[in-house]
Amino acid sequence: MLACDTKIYKDVFTLAKILFAMTAKFKRDYKASIAKRIEDEVLKLGDHIVAANTFKDERSEILLEEFTPTYERLQFLINIAVATNQITLRQQAHISRFMVGIGKQATNWRKSAEKRKKPNGPVSVEN
Repeated sequence: MLACDTKIYKDVFTLAKILFAMTAKFKRDYKASIAKRIEDEVLKLGDHIVAANTFKDERSEILLEEFTPTYERLQFLINIAVATNQITLRQQAHISRFMVGIGKQATNWRKSAEKRKKPNGPVSVEN
């Protein structure tokens, strides 16, 4: 399955469109700092999804682990944008619906990858 066919990819893509539309309206003082970083982080989320979907081995799990700090940085930047009145609370609520869904999907994907990695039967230790 291609990454672009997954729900998480589609949700990150929609989130990116929403965030790019919002950051375009930021005041000049915040465009080069907060807006640019928000845009970069949401694009990195997409990169992590595409890369993790490409590999079906332990690299996928590693890439999914890298997803979490990027996700948290994006959430932090969105909170700063709200605190500086660049994003309204209503807009944040709209963004949060996507963020929560994306976070749950990534967590489930990572857990699934971890289960595939574990051995199926009992492990015996011989001396």
